[in-house]
Amino acid sequence: MIKLQMFFKVSEGKSEDFERMYSEVYVPAMRKQKGYLGSELLRVFPEDISKEISAAPMDYKYQMEIAFETEDLRRRWVDSPEHKAAWPAAEALASGYEWHGYDVAGLDQAVPFQSQFGIADAEARIKAVQSSEPVKLDIWNSRLKTLISPNATLDCLAKGFQFLEGPVWDNTRGCLFFSDVPGNTKYRYTLDGRVSVYRKPSDNSNGHILDKQGRLVACEHHTRRLTREAGDDLEIIASTYKGKKLNSPNDVIMARDGSFLFTDPAYGLQPGLGGPAKAELDFKGVYRVPPEGGEPILIADDFDAPNGIVLSPDEKRLFVTDSGKKHIRVFDIAPGWKITGGKVFVEVKDESNEIPDGMKIDVNGNIFTTGPKGIWIINNKAKLIGRIQLPEVAANLNWGGPDRNILYITASTGLYRITTLTKG
Repeated sequence: MIKLQMFFKVSEGKSEDFERMYSEVYVPAMRKQKGYLGSELLRVFPEDISKEISAAPMDYKYQMEIAFETEDLRRRWVDSPEHKAAWPAAEALASGYEWHGYDVAGLDQAVPFQSQFGIADAEARIKAVQSSEPVKLDIWNSRLKTLISPNATLDCLAKGFQFLEGPVWDNTRGCLFFSDVPGNTKYRYTLDGRVSVYRKPSDNSNGHILDKQGRLVACEHHTRRLTREAGDDLEIIASTYKGKKLNSPNDVIMARDGSFLFTDPAYGLQPGLGGPAKAELDFKGVYRVPPEGGEPILIADDFDAPNGIVLSPDEKRLFVTDSGKKHIRVFDIAPGWKITGGKVFVEVKDESNEIPDGMKIDVNGNIFTTGPKGIWIINNKAKLIGRIQLPEVAANLNWGGPDRNILYITASTGLYRITTLTKG
């Protein structure tokens, strides 16, 4: 790995434009380059803080640090059409600049480093496996057998990750996308059993969906935004509320009219999960972005840690997990997105410290949610039906496969699947 450090003199009146240039021009250009590992834009402390900590005087206001796998790949970036278009945008906003190049002579592989640049040897660490074992079910109601066969198997598809999240099936491309949040890497699993890196760094992405055009939508912790793929670039769906940065979008769904609904807890502000960063909002909210886009509309701001989110099949009810309080809440939806209610639908807890996280809903309105010791299954009347036991703590799940009857589960270090009798 090599790093390039660039220092820029930027006037106060151009600071906002310079930071926007980095995120909207420079980063998208670099993401197209082979061997690009990640970058950071650092702003020097204000003068009063610098004096307080006895920092050395600094003529430059910004430092941009860029990492590539090799010096040769960095030079290819400099010679690329993207660099020739991006560099003038940076140069035009700076009154002076200089740069230094470095070989990395020492490296602490702590999680905060991985959260910046992704796992350098991500593909080499992953072990694609095809092990199966009989599924272990806790049957609390006989109806469970109509959803999952007692003869089903739990298949482990891959191991070696840090903490997996956000599975979503793409039927057009025949693959499952999912992410390793602290590993800062997005992966793709195909039916031939291969696991490959799809995007690195992934900005500590968490929940994913596909929109109506099949474009991948991601909740990004590090950038604190909801994005959608637009060719080789990313389109921002939501990043602020009333002028303040979101906390760290966590999970997202799309309604039939094209509205996005997403949760915004503060998990991604922690070091290693997208931070460290400070919250600008004094609440953790649930939002809706209208089909035409624009400012997110706040649905609720009284959650401890909003997380998983699903709509009932008729879209008349909205279910949202509060991981902090270990329960699922339900809201009523009237025409025109008039949302009321918010009462506790069901508790998802036992004597352990494990919490409910991601959840999905099947075609009949049965909720499948991660929870203590596995996947809890709850019918549309809030009755506990049963639980799929898992060998690891699960964070999320989603149906996939051509018939949408394969339940993929992201559980800590492993990717799992089980064939169900119901569909998602």
